[in-house]
Amino acid sequence: MIIEKISLYNFKKYRKSDIVFKRGIMGIFGNNGAGKSTIFDGITWALYGKTQATELAGLNQEDLIRDGEEQMGVELFFSLGKNKYRVSRYLDRRGVNAKLWMNNRIQATKTREVGKMIEKILGLDSKAFVASSFIRQKEIDLLSSKRPSERRGIINRLFNLKIYEKFEKSAKEKKKAEEMELKSLTGKKEILENEIKEMKTLKNKRDQMKSDFEKISKKYTKFKNILEKKEDELKILEKQKRIYDETIKKRDVFSERMNSKRSYLDSLTKDLDNIKMAEKEYNEKIPYYKEYISLKEKFKEIEQKRDRYTEIKNRLNLEESNLRTEVKNYGLNIEKAEKNIKDNLEKIKEFEEKIRKLPDIREKILKYREKNEEIEKNEKNIEKILKKINELDQALTKYETEKSNLMNSLNEIKGIGIGKKCPLCKRELDEEHYLKLTHEYGDKIREKEEIISKIEKKRKRTLELLNEKKKYIEKLKSEIKNMETLQEMEKKLSISESEIIRLKKEIEDLRKEIDLLKKQREEFISEKN
Repeated sequence: MIIEKISLYNFKKYRKSDIVFKRGIMGIFGNNGAGKSTIFDGITWALYGKTQATELAGLNQEDLIRDGEEQMGVELFFSLGKNKYRVSRYLDRRGVNAKLWMNNRIQATKTREVGKMIEKILGLDSKAFVASSFIRQKEIDLLSSKRPSERRGIINRLFNLKIYEKFEKSAKEKKKAEEMELKSLTGKKEILENEIKEMKTLKNKRDQMKSDFEKISKKYTKFKNILEKKEDELKILEKQKRIYDETIKKRDVFSERMNSKRSYLDSLTKDLDNIKMAEKEYNEKIPYYKEYISLKEKFKEIEQKRDRYTEIKNRLNLEESNLRTEVKNYGLNIEKAEKNIKDNLEKIKEFEEKIRKLPDIREKILKYREKNEEIEKNEKNIEKILKKINELDQALTKYETEKSNLMNSLNEIKGIGIGKKCPLCKRELDEEHYLKLTHEYGDKIREKEEIISKIEKKRKRTLELLNEKKKYIEKLKSEIKNMETLQEMEKKLSISESEIIRLKKEIEDLRKEIDLLKKQREEFISEKN
């Protein structure tokens, strides 16, 4: 791997810098804190999204952003074999965005994909890359002063030879995740099977309803045929009624004749003297008498037909009364539906009067909700800031403890003096070793003091930001104090709005019902006529 160029944008001390690495050996020189190590942190962060500063000091990626800025980025250009690579990584409020190119062709556009492809290309993860590429000067000096057994432990730490234990742990976690996914898929399968059973039940219900509909259709056809048959019988009865009326007229004529004959017979009875003449006349009237007997029989038949006609007439009168009641019911139902329409229209007018202010209220609630979302967003930021302050306090305590331990060790070495056994390595302290140890511990103490100073400044800036966020949240809360009252009003008016929609639907249904009733009434009257 040959690094050719790195571009730093708001990365730690660098605002915007492009550094080109020429072929051959290069040296980077500068005072403490000038940004020499930042260049190597930029290389590891561009490749893996991690740095020695964040790993060793326990800091977050946001701590790498230059003070006063909200985003940062690093682009790294390198070659490996015959291929040329370019990797970019940027951080802002939305998160990290990373991309990888090979020979000017995009290879990955997601952060995890970029990390995996870098590991695949270089054959090293972040820790192995740092261990194999960067060794601090103090660690090289420490190797020269240690025994062989102690050097082995330091080399194992430098080259991260225990990394394979992490591979095993990662494999177990992956297995556990796949088992959980299998369990989830099994549950989904059971849900789908239950849904299939329910669909089969619904299909059976549909078939049953279809069968019931066919039975009702058959009954309707049967009753229609019966009605047609009754209409034919009614026509026959009307014809018989006309015959009956004609027969009644003939009966009246014969009744008049019979009355005349009775008067004549009475006169014959009283007139005893004219009995022979009466007897002669009687003999003459015998054919008429026979005709009378015949007419009497016919009259008897007519009386029977009259009784039957009366029965049919009464039945028809009853059916006519039922028909009138049915027609009247149609009219009552129509009047009732029209009254319901009128009542609903009045209700709609009342509700529309109520909801005139609803758009303004909703607009205010929308603005309040936006402010409420802003409050929630800032409260989450406060939680992050508090978490960050806690992390800074922990880091401060850690480095102060380490500084105290180093000062105690330095004071112990100074108290022992030259010519006595070293409390650390148990060897006799000569002047060179004594000066080396005191110088080394002095450098470490200054390094810790530098880190403590940076953390304290960072903590002060973070506290100031926390106070600003709290004041801003209080201001927003005072602006939305009436939000609950408006939401209650909006809820009540929304119910009225829904009621208007329901009433309009009900009016539409009632109008359809009125049209249907009118049509049914006309068909019913036409059919019976």
